[in-house]
Amino acid sequence: ALGIDLVHGGESALFKWLLASFLMGKRIRAQVAVQTWHVIVDKHGRDTPRKLAGCTHQELVQMLGEGGYARYDESTSTRLQTLASRLLAEYGGTVSGMREASTDRRDFEKRLQSFDGIGPKTAAQLLDEYGDLDTLLARAGEIKQPKRRETLIAFADQIRLSRELVRLTCDAPAPELIDDFAVRDPDPEILSAFLETMEFRSLQRRVGDGKAGPSDVSAFA
Repeated sequence: ALGIDLVHGGESALFKWLLASFLMGKRIRAQVAVQTWHVIVDKHGRDTPRKLAGCTHQELVQMLGEGGYARYDESTSTRLQTLASRLLAEYGGTVSGMREASTDRRDFEKRLQSFDGIGPKTAAQLLDEYGDLDTLLARAGEIKQPKRRETLIAFADQIRLSRELVRLTCDAPAPELIDDFAVRDPDPEILSAFLETMEFRSLQRRVGDGKAGPSDVSAFA
């Protein structure tokens, strides 16, 4: 329904997906959210964080009204402006920048959830009930809550992509041999010079002048 090419669309597609996820995460019918997305992206061409952030509050309210929003247009307009502004200010205006800024999967999920959508409690509840993400999406039509059901069905592909964006690649090639990553005793002379430079005097006295054996300084590794 949205025509987002997540495979070949690059950063533009990722932002469109984020915008769609934001709209679908509100308490509004999925049809209205999809229609509003088309109004913002296709009709008015606000398909990048910079373009969206350039809208006035009233312009966004008008777009939301065109899409069918009634009660939530004022607050949603403000949150849309915040979303675009935060992407620009904190992540260089890109979704991939947010991923690169994340320390791990949990951090990336936390950053995504801060833009609103299905929160962690709802996600955990659904996964507990259905076992895993693939089963949940396959059985999304069985979910009783209309909003959750419509969101999962409409954005199944984007949800799967979100999982791939945070999945750890266990067989990725390493630049060095695995044995080279083993923890080793520090070089005594280098450690002693470092401690002296940083004025860690008590530790430096324990290490001495760097002539102690490796076993004497292993506690500082």
